[in-house]
Parts: sequence; C-alpha cells; structure tokens
Amino acid sequence: MDIDSLGEAVVSQLVELKMVTNLDDLYRLNASELLKLEGFAEKSANNLVESIRKSRTQDFWRVLCGLGIKHIGTSASKDLARHFSNWRELSSATKEDFISIDGIGEIMADSLMDFFSLEENLSLLQALEDLGVVLVSNIKDSASSLLSGQIFVLTGSLEKFSRQDATAQIEKFGGKVSSSVSKKTNYVVAGPGAGSKLSKAEKLGVQILDEAEFLTLMDSWKNN
Repeated sequence: MDIDSLGEAVVSQLVELKMVTNLDDLYRLNASELLKLEGFAEKSANNLVESIRKSRTQDFWRVLCGLGIKHIGTSASKDLARHFSNWRELSSATKEDFISIDGIGEIMADSLMDFFSLEENLSLLQALEDLGVVLVSNIKDSASSLLSGQIFVLTGSLEKFSRQDATAQIEKFGGKVSSSVSKKTNYVVAGPGAGSKLSKAEKLGVQILDEAEFLTLMDSWKNN
C-alpha cells in the first residue's frame, strides 16, 4: 500500500497483537493504539496515522497491488486500472474481459476470477471504500503515443535515476514496463548486476540498452 513508516517490523507487531487482521483494519487505527507498539512514542504514532490517512487517496493501481492477488504485480495492476474505472467494474468482469487486456494472461485471469468470487474479498473492498479509500482509477491515457505498443524490461541497477523514475518516463510516452522478458519485449534496459533477464533477452534476440543508450533514447523521445 506504499505507506510511509509502515515497515515489516511494524506490520509484524500489528498482526501479532491482532490489531490488524485485514487490510481495512489499518484505516481504523488511532495514535493511542499505536503506542502499544515497541519503539513507538506519540510523535511516531501520529506520523504513522497521518501516513495511513494520506494513503486513502493513493493511485487505484497501488491499492490493487496491495490486495495481494496472486500473480498480480505492479505492471498488471496498472493494466487493470487503465481498463476498469472502479473496483465494482473490476469485480464484475469476466475471464474473457481480463484476457483481452494486453499483459493479462490466462493464469492471471484465473487468479482474478478466484479473488473476486469470494464474498470476503468483496466485503473488504466495500469496507475500504466506506473508510474513505479511493477505489476509482485515475490513470489517464498517456499524453504521448510515441511508444504505444512498446514493452520495456528494466533489470540491474540504474545510476542516473531510480527504476520508478525510468518507468514513469516510459509510461509518459505511452510505453509499458513489464517485469518479465518475452518475445513481445522490445527493449531490455540493463544496468550493473543484471542477471537472468539479461540472459533471456540475449537468447531471444531482444534489443539490449545500457543506461547511457537508454538516456539517449529518452532524449530522442523528448525531441519528437
């Protein structure tokens, strides 16, 4: 859910103390309850409550990713948020609806169908909405279609910017970032430490860019 100050250690304590058993419980926490946690004082408790409050209006795709649906990561969550305007549309979609989305395969579609077939999951989404969590997509079509249909994979370390910044640049120009290399991949941007994804790209004959080449390519997008 990308909530500041909510690391694994804090989550473990919340679960162990049974203060949080479902995702919606996070949005019911108050500062006085958080003082029960080891290492928490008034300031840290208030900071976490404020971070949780702010997360109510985060991007819809982040919420989808945070639901823990099997096989549905960042890229798939963004694809879903582009095609469905809210959680109700998403939950009533058919398997064929999911498969028709580029980037959503049959295994992912089955996982989505399984998740939304459970009443407890629908109740969770309703509870989140009732607690003020925005479950409406705000992903708009890219301002540029220059990279429409182009799929990138990022692997290894990037020095000039974070992987998140690189993803934002690609998406800004209409491209898509995938977590895995396939025959459909157009470019693999490989930094130091690139491993199996780079090897697979070489076997498939996918074009490989180092960071300098990627920066040059980005400059060309901006000049078009």
